[in-house]
Amino acid sequence: MRKRRVPAEELEPFARDIVAAYGASDEAAEQVAASLVAADLRGHRSHGTIRLPMLYRRMLDEGVIDPAA
Repeated sequence: MRKRRVPAEELEPFARDIVAAYGASDEAAEQVAASLVAADLRGHRSHGTIRLPMLYRRMLDEGVIDPAA
């Protein structure tokens, strides 16, 4: 599978929408998305948007984190 680079200005609203769909407030979703994309841009992919499906979704499913907190 070929990797596709997504510009930050497209990735951030996409990530925000995912976090909001998980149940976070709009404000929290914006903050989380901005932080994840910033990590990607700094080269810290392990702390960036890759966490959305791999960690955050699993933690939500297991009840470890509260998206409304």
